[in-house]
Amino acid sequence: MTLDPHRKDFSLSRILLATDLTANSDAAIDYAKVLARTFHSLVLIVHIIDNVLPTEPATTMSPPEILRIRNTKRKNLLRVKTKLSGVGIQTRVILYEGHPVSSILVMLARHRKADLLVVTANHDSTKAELTAQALLEDVLPAYQCPLFVVGVRANEYGLPAGLASVLYVETGLDDVSVLASSYSQAFAEKAGAVLYTLQLGLEWPLSEGVGETESTTNREAALQNVVDVIEAHNADILICSLSQKKNLVQQEQLHLIKDLIMRIRFPVLILST
Repeated sequence: MTLDPHRKDFSLSRILLATDLTANSDAAIDYAKVLARTFHSLVLIVHIIDNVLPTEPATTMSPPEILRIRNTKRKNLLRVKTKLSGVGIQTRVILYEGHPVSSILVMLARHRKADLLVVTANHDSTKAELTAQALLEDVLPAYQCPLFVVGVRANEYGLPAGLASVLYVETGLDDVSVLASSYSQAFAEKAGAVLYTLQLGLEWPLSEGVGETESTTNREAALQNVVDVIEAHNADILICSLSQKKNLVQQEQLHLIKDLIMRIRFPVLILST
């Protein structure tokens, strides 16, 4: 799916929900349900079995054990399907096996022509591939489709009563920011939500003449200030953009968005071109 920065319309007819079938994905499932009901979307429920990373402590498994794991995954996928279809949402279930997970997710999104990817960002890279960094650096550039990411705090905080307010955070003035601004307006209008806009600078405290520890402390303080400003809006969703032009500004955007995903208490919807 290619996004045109000059288009003001968008479609959420197909939502691809990637789940690891653990409690980590509970909030993502709930958000996908609300989004699907709001935008009358078909939800493609996807679970990818990584056949390289072990799914159990044992290093080798017998064929019956592998079959048992697959059957368990399939049953759990059907439980998610029932949770969504039980409230009138159209669903499809996809169980896929392979490696790497990020590449397979992109392939499935392309093949199924998804308009939105909903996924939980894992914070432990030793247990899963879909960390915030992997989603921003591997998935988003490969399939330029809006990415709805539920971070650690958003998963713990859970879904509010509904999509009452949307916060668009402007982090640049390029074409993708124009797209994100228009997308935010259309999203909020169709969801019946209030839209807030926040202009956010990317200037961090200079590290010249200070030690590494002091520089890290300064940046941490600046980041926490950004988080406090954003959370003061009490929004249900944050929308922002990430340029794919490789430069220092883009790298700062990437690091900022990655940090926000893991720190704020509501999900982040990222657009790119």
